[in-house]
Amino acid sequence: MPQRIERGHAVLTPRQDGRTKVEVCAAVRDGEPDRVTAVFFAVPRVRVAPGIRFASGASGRYTREAVEVRADAAGVLHLTRI
Repeated sequence: MPQRIERGHAVLTPRQDGRTKVEVCAAVRDGEPDRVTAVFFAVPRVRVAPGIRFASGASGRYTREAVEVRADAAGVLHLTRI
């Protein structure tokens, strides 16, 4: 089965249990996700490809540019450049 790939800005919000909530959205406005297209609620690990830059917002860190987001079979979420 092919892996589902989402594209957009990724907003990473740390959770109290050590996992990360990741929202994929069309834009980030005033540090908040706008037009969310996908949510990964309890990601155990996020791997970020080289060259992806982040900014800080009210909800956590978010990518400055749109990225590709995919989860592997182990539940690791991968952020890669488009």
